[in-house]
Amino acid sequence: MGFSLPDIRELLHTWEVSGSASGAMARIRELYRQKLEETDAQLKRLQELRHELTASVAYLETCEVCDPVRLISACPHCEMHRCGAPDLVAGLHGSRPT
Repeated sequence: MGFSLPDIRELLHTWEVSGSASGAMARIRELYRQKLEETDAQLKRLQELRHELTASVAYLETCEVCDPVRLISACPHCEMHRCGAPDLVAGLHGSRPT
C-alpha cells in the first residue's frame, strides 16, 4: 500500500503504546492524512510526467517524415514544430523550447 517499513513500525508502535483507542486512532488518522498528501503529490508528478511523455512521443513521431540527410543539430529548430520541442526532447539537444 506504499507504506515504508519505518511508517509501518510507527503505526504499530503508536497502536501498542496508546493508552486509549481514540488516542491511537487520532494518531493513525494523522499518519494516513500525511500519506494521502504524499500520494496526491506523487500522482501530480506522475500526471505531469505522463503529459510530457505523451507530448514527446507525438513530437518524435514526426521525425519519421524528416529528410534522412538532415543534420541532427537542426532538430531543436525543426520547422515542423512552431511551438518548440517538449522539455524531454529539447533536453536531448541541450536547448529549451521557446
